[in-house]
Amino acid sequence: MIRSRGVLAVSVTLPVVMWMTADGGHAQVLYGSPVGSVNDPTGTAIPNATADVTNQGTGRQRTTTTGGLGAYALTSLPPGVYELAISAQGFPQLRLREGID
Repeated sequence: MIRSRGVLAVSVTLPVVMWMTADGGHAQVLYGSPVGSVNDPTGTAIPNATADVTNQGTGRQRTTTTGGLGAYALTSLPPGVYELAISAQGFPQLRLREGID
């Protein structure tokens, strides 16, 4: 039996990589890379949590696992609306929906 130890807390940032033309012209966003950390309610990092992102338009999914400090990174995601699902043993699953424009 798995007991819930509380609720997961997720911090997500979205660094965006920019591309500049050779003539210094207009910048274009090529992709986004959501990074974040997974912590319990006391702030303790949750290692080995699963972070899944699903593109809501295409259904394509990417998965990664948090490291020892609870950090994760999903790199090079094309623009779109994504659902982020965080799962860790002993916690209810957390789902977030965000756009990468």
